Amino acid sequence: MALISSKNPSFLLFFVILFSFLLPSSVFATTQKCIQEHFSALLHLKNGFHFSSYSLTTLPSWNSNNTDCCSWEGITCDGATGHVITLDLSELYISGRIDSESLFRLRSLQRLNLAYNEFAASPIPSGFDQLTSLTHLNLSRLPFYGQIPLEISRLTSLVSLDLSYTYYFNDSRILPLKLENPNIGTLVQNMSNLSELYLFRVNISAQGSEWGPAFFLSLPRLHKLSLQACGLSSSIYSSLSQFHFLSELDLSGNNFSSVRPNFIGNFSSLTVLGLQNCSLSGSLPSFLVNLSKLEHLDLSFNSFSGPIPSSYGNQLLNLKKIVLWNNLLNGTIPSSLFSLPSLQYLDLEGNKLGGRLDIIHNASSTQLEDIYLDRNNFQGMVPSFIFKLMKLRTISLSFNNFSGVVELESFQPLENLSFLDLSDNYLSIKDSGGNSNFVSFPKSDHYPCVLVTLPNFQISYEIKS
Repeated sequence: MALISSKNPSFLLFFVILFSFLLPSSVFATTQKCIQEHFSALLHLKNGFHFSSYSLTTLPSWNSNNTDCCSWEGITCDGATGHVITLDLSELYISGRIDSESLFRLRSLQRLNLAYNEFAASPIPSGFDQLTSLTHLNLSRLPFYGQIPLEISRLTSLVSLDLSYTYYFNDSRILPLKLENPNIGTLVQNMSNLSELYLFRVNISAQGSEWGPAFFLSLPRLHKLSLQACGLSSSIYSSLSQFHFLSELDLSGNNFSSVRPNFIGNFSSLTVLGLQNCSLSGSLPSFLVNLSKLEHLDLSFNSFSGPIPSSYGNQLLNLKKIVLWNNLLNGTIPSSLFSLPSLQYLDLEGNKLGGRLDIIHNASSTQLEDIYLDRNNFQGMVPSFIFKLMKLRTISLSFNNFSGVVELESFQPLENLSFLDLSDNYLSIKDSGGNSNFVSFPKSDHYPCVLVTLPNFQISYEIKS
């Protein structure tokens, strides 16, 4: 007996509805091609571009014969309307000019990324407030200069804004971007959705101590903030202390005159902290041990002195990268640093650290990839625990006082090793396979130099006289 027949229309309707849910949506959906206005605007935009030998593309898909601009390089469209919603030309090193009139005809843009190109130097064009749907704007590493236009403050849907490193050298004069009128408070006062703000090398120093509560109250969702090399002083601490919900903070390249940003110890969600080149001194900050989620720490190019606290290795258990390069640190390295479970990158170059590393026996880091201990005062044998760190790619131990015999075959288990520098130490190199792998270079007045070639990497070293 048939369940479906012309005499049973209710069953027919039931199965039609059922199959409509079971069939993939692509059977019914169509993808709209880009609209003519956006096609024309993009072609006009390309007409202002110049493609040199440094350009990574000539945008060959951007041509009048290919009428569906949704298929062009760097373009994404809304499939239902055919409107261009993403324009990403980042890191293509295109020169020429930006035709702002054509750019601002793309009124549906949600994401615009022009970073790392070489357009002609100019102020940021006015008119960005026409792109009211923008959620992500990246104009970093472009030769813009002068005042950031007020129109950008009207982009109230922005989630990410990056204006970093946007200065231009002209006849040895630096012409940076600046925030004076509008100042930074005016710029962001209506951007309540902003999660990421990057203003690396934007001059905002004119504001001095005028940063007030309105600055942080207008940014309740901010999680990533870079004010690197912005000409700031410690007068901003009281305002920045309110951003205790940040996950990433970079204040590098500002002069804080040794006044410590102790408020950062309350930033319990912080995973990335950059304070390099901030004129900080004294012992390494103890407040860091409160940052249990910290993954990346950079305190390089300061004047920190004294030992590295063992608490860093005992309590900062999520650290993946620690950079203390070019300070005045002394004492020995806490063995706990070599036992951090997630540590991948350790840079202690250019300090006054010393002692013997070969007495450390409990190193258990399994993720370490790069170790930089150059230009310190370490003594004794090259530590044997290094040969057990199986993910190592880089070992740099130059300009120390290591001594003894290094057997080349000890490095053989380190299959990922691509760089090894043992130069300027008191080491003897032993090759159990004989001398066939040694290639001698002309000796300088001070150091004989030998290059040793192994199957997976090269080692260079100099022997102190």
